[in-house]
Amino acid sequence: MNPLSLALLSALGTGQAPQALSLDQALALARQNRPAVRSAELRVEQARLQRRSLIAPLPTRLDLQATTNRNLYGNDDDVALSQPIDLFGRRKANRSLGDAQIQLAEATLRQTLGEVQGDVVDRYADTVAARQLAATAQAQLELAQRLLDATTKRAEGGIVPPVQIKRVALEVERARQTLSLRQATEAAARRRLAGAVGVPTEQIVVAEFAAVPVVPIDIATVARQRADLLAISAQFAIAQANIGVSQLQFRPDFEISARTSPYSYGPGQPAGLRATLSIPVYDFGRRKNDVKAGQAAAEAERRALADATARAQADLDAVNLEIAAANAQREGFERLLADTRELVRVTSFGYNEGATTLLEVLEATRALREVEESLVESRLRVAQAQAAYLRTTGTLLGGPLR
Repeated sequence: MNPLSLALLSALGTGQAPQALSLDQALALARQNRPAVRSAELRVEQARLQRRSLIAPLPTRLDLQATTNRNLYGNDDDVALSQPIDLFGRRKANRSLGDAQIQLAEATLRQTLGEVQGDVVDRYADTVAARQLAATAQAQLELAQRLLDATTKRAEGGIVPPVQIKRVALEVERARQTLSLRQATEAAARRRLAGAVGVPTEQIVVAEFAAVPVVPIDIATVARQRADLLAISAQFAIAQANIGVSQLQFRPDFEISARTSPYSYGPGQPAGLRATLSIPVYDFGRRKNDVKAGQAAAEAERRALADATARAQADLDAVNLEIAAANAQREGFERLLADTRELVRVTSFGYNEGATTLLEVLEATRALREVEESLVESRLRVAQAQAAYLRTTGTLLGGPLR
């Protein structure tokens, strides 16, 4: 088990409340605990091993023959040790193919990490929003309860009619029902986040929305770090490498061998070296068609990359607009919150002094409830826009790939 999980479990075991889980910690846990990440890492390891296999020299071959009747030999060799020699660049072509396959595996790993990151970032923001909405509902219930106490005292003193007690009691019950729903929503969000991170729900404690860095970025940088664009580039490289491999299919094979023979025109058993050059004569169009197929695949990937890059540019422009709009809305509600709280304070004080009516107090508390909930929702929209920025730009939090 990783150190972070051990620390959280230790806090639970000693009866201490676990510390709030930051977004960076949640991402680190998800990378360590999610099997999908390890699966993608193994794919990269597989591609690297396959590359080593592709560029390995052709195997040395040892041929041994024996017979009880020297007249039954099928050829003139007792022992032959043969080594094919690559004279025409097959290993170099295979190296290019292996490199491209590694690029594709690494792009797949980056895509998996991006998907895990997006899952965690989205659910982390949902959990924080659910927690803050539950806290807002709790504050609204307490405010309604204080208003009910004040109304009860005024009704007992004959200042207001008793029917106002029932009106405020309905507000208290509404606030209680809202709090119950908000708490259930928070519990569900915590469970989803726990599943995304790969830890027990009891370890999930969040506090505030995470500050996700959003910096200006150009499309060239996006192309170097966005997984789908990297995958298309790798597919293009594979197609190009396959063209090189296909062009070498019709080249001769060259082999050097050391041989001994049971046949001799003099004393002793003869031995010597032999060089063999095998020249293909006709392949019925195989090489030509393979090359054309590779060229078609490369052109298809080139066009796909151009299309995906253009869409990525549009996505980048759109997400920048969304972030600016979400931040502007959040700032507006933050300014409104202070004014609305002051309105509730003034009307509540006036109600206790007989200067304002119950309706005015209820309207002020309704306005406060709407502003508080709208502020949380605007913060969630900012977090969602930031998550979209991470997906659009291919940015991975927490450093480079392992």
